[in-house]
Amino acid sequence: MEMFGMSLLGLLLIVAQYSATIYDADEDYHDDYEDAWGTELQQKEMDLIPIGKRTTATETENLVRGKEYSLGKTLQPGDVIEVCGSYGRNTDRYSVYLMGDNDSVLFHVNPRPLKDTTVMNNRIKTKWENTIKSELPDIEFGEDFLIKIAMGDEFYQVLFNDVPLSRNFPYHNELSLVKSIKFLGGNKGFTWKGMILNGEHKYGKDYLEVKAQKQSLINLRRKIEENVYGQSSNTVKLYADSTEGSIDLLQWGLLKIIDDKDQSVKLDDNTVQWILSNREILEMLMTSGDVPKDKYKEALEILVDLMNEDPLIKTDRLRMRIAVAIALTFTTPMESYEFAGRKYIDWMERYKTYIELIGEGVLLEQFYKGTAWHLRYVVGCQHTEEEQVWARANMHRDIDNLAGNMSRATAGFVPYGKVNKDGFKMSSFLFYYSQPRTLKTISEIGGLCGTRARFRTAMMQSSGVPALPVLQKGHMGFMWWTPEGIWVLPRGNAGPWGRSSTTKDYDYTWNKKSCYFPVMNIAQKHLPEYRLSEKMRIAAKMAQPEDMFGVLEDAATVCPHNYAAWVDLSTAMAVGTLEKAAVHSALLPSWESLRAHQGEESTISLDATTTSECFVDAMTMTNGTSKTVSCCDQTTGSITLDFPAPVTVNSIQFQWKIKDIESVEYDIYAMGANGEFELVRTQESQILGKWKGGRTSSLGGWEMKTNKIMIELRIEKIVKDKYLCIGELFVKGILDDAIAVVSDGKPVTSSELSTEAGNLVDNDEGTTWTANADNSWFEIDFGRICAIRDIEFSWVEGTQPDGVTISYRVGDGPETTFAAEQPFYEVPMDMDTGVTVLRVTLSGGNPVLKGVTVRGREYSSKEILKLQVKRFYEMHRQVKAALIEQIDNIDYTE
Repeated sequence: MEMFGMSLLGLLLIVAQYSATIYDADEDYHDDYEDAWGTELQQKEMDLIPIGKRTTATETENLVRGKEYSLGKTLQPGDVIEVCGSYGRNTDRYSVYLMGDNDSVLFHVNPRPLKDTTVMNNRIKTKWENTIKSELPDIEFGEDFLIKIAMGDEFYQVLFNDVPLSRNFPYHNELSLVKSIKFLGGNKGFTWKGMILNGEHKYGKDYLEVKAQKQSLINLRRKIEENVYGQSSNTVKLYADSTEGSIDLLQWGLLKIIDDKDQSVKLDDNTVQWILSNREILEMLMTSGDVPKDKYKEALEILVDLMNEDPLIKTDRLRMRIAVAIALTFTTPMESYEFAGRKYIDWMERYKTYIELIGEGVLLEQFYKGTAWHLRYVVGCQHTEEEQVWARANMHRDIDNLAGNMSRATAGFVPYGKVNKDGFKMSSFLFYYSQPRTLKTISEIGGLCGTRARFRTAMMQSSGVPALPVLQKGHMGFMWWTPEGIWVLPRGNAGPWGRSSTTKDYDYTWNKKSCYFPVMNIAQKHLPEYRLSEKMRIAAKMAQPEDMFGVLEDAATVCPHNYAAWVDLSTAMAVGTLEKAAVHSALLPSWESLRAHQGEESTISLDATTTSECFVDAMTMTNGTSKTVSCCDQTTGSITLDFPAPVTVNSIQFQWKIKDIESVEYDIYAMGANGEFELVRTQESQILGKWKGGRTSSLGGWEMKTNKIMIELRIEKIVKDKYLCIGELFVKGILDDAIAVVSDGKPVTSSELSTEAGNLVDNDEGTTWTANADNSWFEIDFGRICAIRDIEFSWVEGTQPDGVTISYRVGDGPETTFAAEQPFYEVPMDMDTGVTVLRVTLSGGNPVLKGVTVRGREYSSKEILKLQVKRFYEMHRQVKAALIEQIDNIDYTE
């Protein structure tokens, strides 16, 4: 076996048992084996024969104490020394020395089993230096062990039985100065057995591969930083959207994941080079869902093998999608369902099967429409190719619109039952009479919900339809992807998406809950935006810490349904060096988008919900999480909804958990600007309907702008000791601006000759601010983005200036200026123009102000993020709730 031009030869070194006095001097280290007790080493007499030239062992009976063995070569990074031995009972310690000239110890490894410690240090003359302590893996009495000393670029790495110690030992001398190796120690049955140079380790046979990968990462990072570090988010976006930037970022992202797992890829392989330099396949590989345990090296290796087998993958997009789907799905070997771990799915055979099926008319339209991410839930079928042939042959293919009616096409095959016809329970291997769990056998004998869900999933997948089983409370269902591009979750025992999750056998992205699939589905529908968003996420890692927020906010804006971008954004917002001005500037486009949609109908979020004591978990009725049902155990109850601003209510919907909702009566009262409740609706105007959990009552809205709603409910009929049970309660309408004074108490600065600037916003007409100059100014920092309606000036009589100029900006952005019109008492502003800093410049006269009042609506940075989440995730309530909770928990204040 050749490594770096050297033969691997063994040297047998047998250590005799010895008795020695053991000392422990951790603080002032010295090696206890250097004392007069010594250690006798019985071995083959080969110390003068260089390892590189040895071909056979020379027998000897000599007893040698601490003999040095020439290495026969100059050590260099990539070399590995392997030393094997066997533990004796209660072995105390033993040592390996790498020796230099003049008896110097350039590296010393001293395992101490009784203390579970490994000591590493070096010795110059008689003084031990640079001591580092690390752990010592457990090794049993009588068990052979292997120590590897791997030479890296800057340190020695020590491994016990291929498990690296948590700490390395830096070089304190040139590696080339190591001349020989010496073994000492061992007692009570301890035996040295042999040594090899070079051994096998990532710094050995894979060293050049590892070094090339690390250098590639360094070069890529330098190049990326030139285009990202210190640049605006728009510049970063343009770079990420270019072909050059796409390849740089995705290549770095892929190799970094692999390198972080102490793995490497063959960068000199032609197919690997093609993948790493092709934008399309890189984007597909890195934006088609997560890989369990980040096994991207395995995915890359599978993809390379597939491309070597079928070069058309490079030019045929469907083949490329299939190949990438298989590569990402089979990073962990997949057991076949019918043979329960005794057989695994052959991914190469699976690829060839789907290639053969293309054009034969058996694969439905979803297969051709789906992205590589969708196809992962086709190629991931847990049944063999033979099984899928049976599935295609036995599906109800005579149904109209087969692709859109897969629930019907796969229904009715599997009898439901806990026992078979001979009384064997499902939990027994005799339920299927010790046969493989084939689809045919299952259709004949039956099974419970889990078996039925997996059966229907496999039937769909066999015809190219993305599908997977999902776990629910006390049940297993399935979901599938329609020709219209929608994931469908047929009704199960547990109801909505938020209470369903993927099984352990299927990969998921972001979160195993099924409700994340529709979100990823939208991202996949907008692939260019999603891919750009993902590349910006990678770029953000190379941005200045204070710039990360701006890049990630832009990434979330580019693709709002990239859940990972929101997660990273929340982390970036907590960076200590992040300046508020940078946050406000980054959020301005999102704020402007929110203002542009201000007049649109939406589900109204509440400031607070108050209920009578009979209700439990009242907020779950109105926050859209569908976690629990709120029930009142009395015949009457009330609910009060408090809105954050006046609302034009368009509709109200109750989702009841009561079948006999006709027996429920209720009155709805609304509070307007006068602070009085007014009856606006009763159950008489409701329209009844259905939802998965029961019945619904829908009512229309009213004209009065409403600040609060109070609902009084009554019922006579008892249902399981619960009278009034509500799943959820929704109010839809248009949220108006909650106009308020936004200037009181805010930081103010003013021109040099003026008096106390704080008097302008102290809401006290007994104090004044005087300009004391023909030209003066004052500036208010609101600390948040504000939509300003107007500015009111309270002048001391006869002190108005000749001119007033208003300037404003957001964060560190550009300034906008306009001249106010006389008489300067109230200056209107555009509420769709954001302001964080307002400057008023006065010219002429000697202005004296009792105060300034700025009215409008202020938005905290967290509020802007949450409003964006609510806007884009309104139809994904569980994901919305998770993101809002995450934003609320960000360590950031304004």
